[in-house]
Amino acid sequence: MIEDDPPDNDPNVVHLRTPGEGKPEVPKPTITVNRRRYATDRCQHRGPFIVDRTLATVECGDCGAMLNPMFVLEVLATHEAYWSLRCRDLQRYLDRLNKEIEGRQRTKCTHCGNMTAIRFSFEPPRTWVPQPEH
Repeated sequence: MIEDDPPDNDPNVVHLRTPGEGKPEVPKPTITVNRRRYATDRCQHRGPFIVDRTLATVECGDCGAMLNPMFVLEVLATHEAYWSLRCRDLQRYLDRLNKEIEGRQRTKCTHCGNMTAIRFSFEPPRTWVPQPEH
């Protein structure tokens, strides 16, 4: 373990500051780099969004522009509607597949033409979705 203040009686130690003195202050950066992906005039404002609940404002995460909360609500509702329809269509597709293979134990191999057993895995896919902040 390295000591911050070595003992004073060691002749091999050269002190750059007096023991017990406060540590030097680290200067704060004077220049900050804007790491935005787009300029405000070229951004489509499609997300991510930064929401400030105390000021009730929404900022574009790509360009930093302040956005109308109703516009953001419309964008999010459009995305949600798209994924909801996509999920519904995929569920219908899975239902059709399940009806087609219901009761089957074996199927014909497309490679060799022999009958092979069907292995079903009934474990649902594991996904991780973060809980929304309240």
